[in-house]
This record gives sequence, structure tokens and C-alpha cells, in this order.
Amino acid sequence: MNGIGLIYFAGKNVRLVLRNMTTLDDLSRNYDGRYNVGYYYNWKFYFGNNPLLWLVPVGKPLGNGYVWDTL
Repeated sequence: MNGIGLIYFAGKNVRLVLRNMTTLDDLSRNYDGRYNVGYYYNWKFYFGNNPLLWLVPVGKPLGNGYVWDTL
């Protein structure tokens, strides 16, 4: 049973990363999606430019933490 829950939450978090949303954005009914700049760029924003390091927790996200790309 624990494996099913783990798969569910992992899938939900991947979906949130691909849409560039937080959990609160997901629960909100008036989320406009202005920070969603495409699946690939959203993924690169969180995990970095080097695909070899995506599974290794090193480095930092892209950007400065104050200004984000919007549509």
C-alpha cells in the first residue's frame, strides 16, 4: 500500500513541476498559470541545465529568486 501512495505523490509532484505550480496554486481555483513557460523550461528551471545531474541534488535552480519568466 505504501508504494501506491509513493507513486501517487511522486506523480503529483512531477505534474506540479511541469506546470510550475505550488501545492497552494494547485488547490486554488483562480490560478492563472502565468509562470508556466512550457514543460521543458519548467523542468530545467527546477533541476538545472545538465540532464546528467537531474537525479543528483547538487547545484541551484536557474534564476535569482526574485524575478521569474512569465508568459
